[in-house]
Amino acid sequence: MYNIRIRHKNKILGIGIALIIIPLLGFPLAWRGFFNVILGLWLCYIAVSMRRTAKSGGKNSERPVKPEVSENSVTNGDVQPM
Repeated sequence: MYNIRIRHKNKILGIGIALIIIPLLGFPLAWRGFFNVILGLWLCYIAVSMRRTAKSGGKNSERPVKPEVSENSVTNGDVQPM
């Protein structure tokens, strides 16, 4: 789940940078509006995707279980704890 969030954060950062750069590239106003709408829709898709993965617990919702180690367990075959 951690990797999923990082991947989405990178996409969101890229969209933000694109929104900053688009006016500086000299596109006509109609093109700028088109690119802003497309980037806005992409941002909405990412937000919905993040929300769905958060509700479902992520792709790997089951975490591996660590074996429990008791204080009295034998650590070495020939050495016994006191």
